[in-house]
Amino acid sequence: MWRTLLRGLGYWLLAIGVVACGSTEVKPADGGVHLFELHARVPDELTAALARAPECCTLLANLPYQDLAHEGQLTVNIGVDAPAFTFENGKSFFAAYRIAGMSRPARIELSSFRSAGPGSLAQVIPEAQQLVFEPTLLVLDEQFQVRQRVNAGAPLKGCETQWAAPVFTLPLTLAEQPSEAAYLVVMTTRDSLQRVGREVCGVRRHGMSPIGRLKAQVETLQFTDPPLQALLPGRWHADAQEVDDIGLLSHMTAEPALLVLGGTSLQVLEGRKGRYTPRVTIPYSAIVRVASGQWGPRERYLFVSTLGLPGEAHATARHFIFDAVDPLAPAGPSLEQAMALLAANITPDRVTETVAWRVLPGEPVLEVGGPGTPERIGQAAFTGGAFAALPCGLCQIGACTPEVLASCAALFTMGAVIGGLTAGLQESLARSPGLPDATRQQLWASIDLQRRAGVGKDRMAQCLSAELVRPPKVVWRDQGRTAFPVMRDFATLAPGTPAQTGAAGSASREVDYTAEATVTRISLLPESGAPKGDAETRRLRLGLDVEIHLTDRHSGKRRSTTVSWSSPPHSPVEWTAADSALVSNTAAQGCQELARLIVNAGEKAWARR
Repeated sequence: MWRTLLRGLGYWLLAIGVVACGSTEVKPADGGVHLFELHARVPDELTAALARAPECCTLLANLPYQDLAHEGQLTVNIGVDAPAFTFENGKSFFAAYRIAGMSRPARIELSSFRSAGPGSLAQVIPEAQQLVFEPTLLVLDEQFQVRQRVNAGAPLKGCETQWAAPVFTLPLTLAEQPSEAAYLVVMTTRDSLQRVGREVCGVRRHGMSPIGRLKAQVETLQFTDPPLQALLPGRWHADAQEVDDIGLLSHMTAEPALLVLGGTSLQVLEGRKGRYTPRVTIPYSAIVRVASGQWGPRERYLFVSTLGLPGEAHATARHFIFDAVDPLAPAGPSLEQAMALLAANITPDRVTETVAWRVLPGEPVLEVGGPGTPERIGQAAFTGGAFAALPCGLCQIGACTPEVLASCAALFTMGAVIGGLTAGLQESLARSPGLPDATRQQLWASIDLQRRAGVGKDRMAQCLSAELVRPPKVVWRDQGRTAFPVMRDFATLAPGTPAQTGAAGSASREVDYTAEATVTRISLLPESGAPKGDAETRRLRLGLDVEIHLTDRHSGKRRSTTVSWSSPPHSPVEWTAADSALVSNTAAQGCQELARLIVNAGEKAWARR
């Protein structure tokens, strides 16, 4: 109870500007969406404490170094009683550590948190703490020469609403020999202390604090594949084989990991009690493809495809997906640079795959002249119902009670009635956009006859099958993968066999993928976007739609896509002339174009992960 009252009192004191010795005040905002903004100044006594603090030493070699050799978390409190030294970038309180005994490589992450000055009321009210120490890391060699300087980047957003969240985070990778990285110094700079107007944690700062509260997380890595080329943190989706396998909740089960690019392999390290050990080692010689992508504004992922790994019974392809991948250090390799390092080790034709094609006759839907009045009214009713019940989409994930389901059904019914009535009124007031019934029936009869003669399901399947094997021979390539599509009778396919190594050293299998193409729709519809004109002379296009299913025979994953082709437009008279073979000739032309579209779509489905 008393703590709650103190917190409320702290907010009130903060608003009137007396917390931390009167260092915080509210001022009218200079434009923007806010009327007021909070300004914070470093208390004069803290600035004076740094100015009058005696310098501990005259040389970096004489700083009071503490031993830091093991993994774990370390609290770093830099107060007015800390030693002071005039560095190249100005005078600062500091903390210094001897790290020569730390095993390499190692990962250090230093975080700075909001704090309060000595004797301040904010000491007992964490929510009111407004002092921020902007750290800089110095890495010294055994001769006490500065070898590396790591400055704080942009402040983190979480501290605006969470007082316990870090304000700055400085990641550091130690891969050098102890002689080249023997000492570590935590300090701040003159520029930070004097910087005016920067917004940090939602507060306009007039100078950063000379004191602060920090924590250092030290993690060591078991790594035996030098040199260390890149070190990237991320999350590993161990059970995912394709990007589509990752759902909204998959991030909750992903495993934290470090990706280490060494001299000959990519290692996936898992951490436990501050120590990272190899979980999976992927030799560069086994990697056949790398790719990156992005799910949201910040969540980036890395996709790695490999052959079988050492110790596995068969050389079955495996896929590794990591997300939240970002450089460990601001100056370290980016995700794109790490990808380039991996891609540079991939050789063409590292793995050869076979894709077996077949064309299924199917039962194409015949659509002539566009939907009639009943169909249009029905479509409008369904659209109206779906729109009215749109908020009920949550019911698909089981988030609805029976009462909610009932109300959703009522919403859909009401929307359908309104949509149907509106469409019926429009039909009665306006001329139908479709064709007259007589013309539609004549077209239907003519096209149905032509379909039986020239574009029947068997004839179209035979045409596409012939076009798919017509020279030149198709070869698909995707980094280290090469695939040869062939026409094959699926009934003769044996189960997937282990990879065999050919004379060129590439891996191959009898059949890795099956691809099925089916004509699903044949249509003769008015030209899109053209003036309606007279229904008797309105130009129509012949359209063919094909559905493609590509199946990975080893994982069972299936990918589907659809390709469409439409002809140049012709009038109904031209399409229905008694002595005209326009439909069959146009369908033959469409068959050739569809074969090309099918091959291209199949290649995209094969390459997509």
